[in-house]
This record gives sequence, structure tokens and C-alpha cells, in this order.
Amino acid sequence: MKNKNKLFIVPAVAPLVFIICTFICMSIYSGGTKFNNAAKGYTFLDNFFSDLGRTVAWSGEQNYLSSAIFCFACSFVAINLVLYFTLTMSYFHKTNSTYIYVKIGAISGIISAMHFLGVGLTPGDLLRDLHYYCVFVAFGAIIVTGACYVPVVYNNNGLDNIYGHALVVFLVATTIYFLIISFGPGLNTSEGFHFQVVSQKIIIYIMMLNMSLQAYAMYRFAKVKDKLRAKSWLQD
Repeated sequence: MKNKNKLFIVPAVAPLVFIICTFICMSIYSGGTKFNNAAKGYTFLDNFFSDLGRTVAWSGEQNYLSSAIFCFACSFVAINLVLYFTLTMSYFHKTNSTYIYVKIGAISGIISAMHFLGVGLTPGDLLRDLHYYCVFVAFGAIIVTGACYVPVVYNNNGLDNIYGHALVVFLVATTIYFLIISFGPGLNTSEGFHFQVVSQKIIIYIMMLNMSLQAYAMYRFAKVKDKLRAKSWLQD
């Protein structure tokens, strides 16, 4: 496909779409938190992102519009993650020493993306166990992806180290969050609950920022690769 590198632009802007959609969801959320069903609207420090996807809010009121938009937001990001990892594999030659890391990372990333899609498709009030399973696998798989892509970025002259630094920050933050949801404070106390909510907000925004940065980095990298390929073809 001519100018295939331009497809990286879509995953680069997808996080912005997610953030806009979730802010819309927050503005129309039907209210309530786990510990206060009478709370008005969405409370940034007392509601998980997943509360936006509930068909019935903690207040007991229907939350279908917020749920539908949240499902779209998760689906849009998931589809673009699949696009990103599929494109990435096509820009690394199989003889490259880091290709195995690219392939493993991309496969793990696609698995993660499918489970992020599952997060949006499984409202916590209807399919709680499946919803939590999708969250657990999505973050676990994306850690494997980050670990694989760090050496790829640092060992490739076509990618600036600044993107590797950003990836390391993301990897560390995601690993810490994965440990928090696995072994951290439970959700049955207000202290543990608030800690989990705040942690989720931080890691989601770090993840969205990193997705944009990495997609933009690959767009620049792929653009150069395409020019070199075209030049080589013309010389032949």
C-alpha cells in the first residue's frame, strides 16, 4: 500500500479520542460510587473508569449512554492497537536481530488489545468476573509487549532514545500497577479503594500518552524506511 506509514497517524490520535469519549462519559454518568450510592455524577477520585461502562450506575439509575460511549472508546483504542502492532511487524526485516522481540511483543500486544476490547464489552455490573479477567490479562500482556519493545527501540538507529525512555517509564508504571491490582490493598476498605482508583487513573493516562508517542515514533521511522525503499527501487 502506498504511504502505508500514514496509517500510524490513526493509532497516534486514538488515545485523544479515548480521553474525549471518557470525559463525555464522566459528564453524563448517572451517579454513585461503591461506598456512596447517593453521590452526584462521576467522582474522579471515587469512581473507576470501568464505572463508566456499567449499564446501571452505582446510584441504581440506568447508565446506557455512558456505557455505550465507553464501549466505543475501548473498542476504538483496541482496534488501533491491533493496527499499530500489525504495521510495526511489517517494518522490521526478519533477519534483523531484534525481529524476534518485535514479533513476540506484537503478538502479546494484540492479545492485550483484544482484552482491552473485552473490558469495554463486559459491563462490571453484569459480567464482573469476566470484566476483571479482561483487565488482568490486558495489563499483564502489555507488560510483556513493553519489555520486548524496549531493546528494539534502544537498538535501532532510526528510533530516538527519547521514545525508549518513555517506554521504560510506561513499563515500570504498568508493572507497578499490575502488582497493585494483583497484591495491593483490597477494594473493601475506602483507603484501599481510593488507592486503586487513583493508581488506575495514573496508569491509564500514562498508557494513552505512551501509545501516542510510540505510534508517532513508528510513523517517523516508517516514513524514512519507505523513502529508502523507494530510492532503492528507483536505483534498481
